[in-house]
Amino acid sequence: MAPHPFKNLSAEETRVARDTVLSLHKDVLVNFREIFLQEPEKDLMKVFLEAEHAAQPGQSPSSKRPSRLAKVMYDVIGTDRIPEYNESIIDVEQKKRTRHEIVGKDKGQASLTLWEFQDLVEACKKSEEFQKAVAEFQLPEGFELVVEPW
Repeated sequence: MAPHPFKNLSAEETRVARDTVLSLHKDVLVNFREIFLQEPEKDLMKVFLEAEHAAQPGQSPSSKRPSRLAKVMYDVIGTDRIPEYNESIIDVEQKKRTRHEIVGKDKGQASLTLWEFQDLVEACKKSEEFQKAVAEFQLPEGFELVVEPW
């Protein structure tokens, strides 16, 4: 039996969404930011819920069930090594992309991921400019300088 349209994606559905995106971006690095359930449109859910509530025990409103969709947020990194932020909607049952938007390289930076925070902290600590600025401080013993990416 198919999961309820509002149930979170299963691990398998998440893998299908990931693999579908990867199949569409050959020969480039794809850095996934997030994959999650794209809830069905309200009008589709109204039809499904009406059928679900009217069903007799043992019946299933499967003919009215909205497609299981995953929203996939990711970067495509080509030979120029500059991430290009993308958002795709993947039908996990059909294993195909139904919508796609390239947010682009010139429209701004997508929000940082947790691993990018760590990369930023490490880059700051290795920076000569940062080390010179820190050397100007005379922190009391026991104090630790913390780089806060926020």
